[in-house]
Amino acid sequence: MAALAELDSNARARPSAGKVGPSKPEPHAAAAAAVGASGGGAAAARLTRSQARASQQRGADAAASTPASPRAQRAPQPPQAQQQQQQPSQPQQQQPSQPQQPQPQQPSQQQHPQQQQQQQHPQQHPQQQQQPPLPPPPDIDSAQRDNPLAVSCYAADVYALHHRRAAQFRVPPDYLRSQPELNERMRSVLVDWLVEVHRKLKLSPESLFLAVSLLDRFLAAVPVARCELQLAGLTALMIASKYEDVWPVEVGDLVCTTARALTRAQLVASERRMLAALAYELAVPTPYQFLARLLKAAGAYDDRPVALYVAYCAERCLVDPVCLRHGPGELAAGVMYVALRAFGRAEPYPPAVAAHARVPRGDALRVAREVVRALQRAERGELQAVRVKYSTKKFREAAAVPPPVGILREV
Repeated sequence: MAALAELDSNARARPSAGKVGPSKPEPHAAAAAAVGASGGGAAAARLTRSQARASQQRGADAAASTPASPRAQRAPQPPQAQQQQQQPSQPQQQQPSQPQQPQPQQPSQQQHPQQQQQQQHPQQHPQQQQQPPLPPPPDIDSAQRDNPLAVSCYAADVYALHHRRAAQFRVPPDYLRSQPELNERMRSVLVDWLVEVHRKLKLSPESLFLAVSLLDRFLAAVPVARCELQLAGLTALMIASKYEDVWPVEVGDLVCTTARALTRAQLVASERRMLAALAYELAVPTPYQFLARLLKAAGAYDDRPVALYVAYCAERCLVDPVCLRHGPGELAAGVMYVALRAFGRAEPYPPAVAAHARVPRGDALRVAREVVRALQRAERGELQAVRVKYSTKKFREAAAVPPPVGILREV
C-alpha cells in the first residue's frame, strides 16, 4: 500500500511540473499500478517515469509535424492576434526596398527632359554655337535713299516676299503632259508670237513676262483645246497689260492682231475664266523683277549694253522650255552669269549677286549652261521673234553679241 501511495503522488506531480496541460489518467499509469500491486514498487516507479517522458516526446513531435487543418486556418482570430502576425511581416516587405532607398534621382530625371535631350545629342548645341551667322546681303539701296520712287527702305522686304511667292506659284516643269492636245512645241510657237504682238503694241517689258507666267499657270490648271490656245495667250497678255501698263491695251487692238479670228465677246469671256482659274492671284514675281535687283547688285544697272543683253537672254528663255525647269530666281541668276561672262567680267557671279539671288554658284553655273544652249538654238531655229527684236538699233543689236560658250566647259 505504501508503494501504491508513492506512485500515485508521483503521477500527480508530473503533469504540473511539465506544464503540459490538465492531468488525465493515462494507460501507463494503470500498468504501473498493476506492477506495483504485484510487488515491484521502486522498479515500477522508474519504468513509469521513462515511459511518461517518451510519450510526452512523441506527442510533441507529432504536434510539430502535423499541419494545421483547413478549419484551423480559416478560423477567425482576434484583432490583437492579427496585428501581432502582421507586424513581423512588415519588415519582410520593406527589406527588398531598403537597397533602393539610395536612388532618389528618378523623379528628378523625369522633371528635367532638357537634360535627357542634352544626353542624347551632346554635340548638337556646341556645333550650333561654333557656326558663325550667315552674313546679310550687302546694302545696294543706300545710294537711292533720297529717291522716293525707289522705296529703298522697303526694297529688302519686297524682294524677300518675291522669293517666297516665286516658290509658292511655281508650275511643274512637265505640266504640259496633262494637256492631251498640247505640247512644248506649241507653247514655244505661241510665246514667240506673243513677243511679236507685244513689240507691235509697244507694251512694257513687265507685261510680257507676267503674261507668260499667267499663261503657264492657266495651262497647268485648266485643260485647253488646241483651237483655244491662241485665245488663252491673248487673254494672258490683256490681263498682264491691265496690271502693269499705265495705258493698258485695248480689246479691239488684240482682236485686230488675230485678223478678227477672235471676237470681243470671246476675249471678255476668256478673261473671266482665266481670272477665276488663277483665283485673281496676279502679283506673281517673274524673272524681270529679279534681274532688276541682280543688275543693281552687280553694279551694271546703268550699263545699258549689259542690261539689254540680259533682257535678250531672258526673253529668249521665255520661248525655250528652259524657263519651265527653273524658278524665276534661278533663271535670273543664270542669265546674269551669262551676261557678265559675255562682257568679259573677271567674276561672272560676284558674291553680292549670289547673296541677293539666294542661288549657290554651282546652281547658277548649271542654269547658265542651259541658257547658252538656248541661245545657240535661237541662232539656227525657226522661232526668231526675240532675235529679230533685239537685232535692231533700238536695242543696240544685243542679239549680235556671241554667247559665251566657254561656260559649257567651266566646272
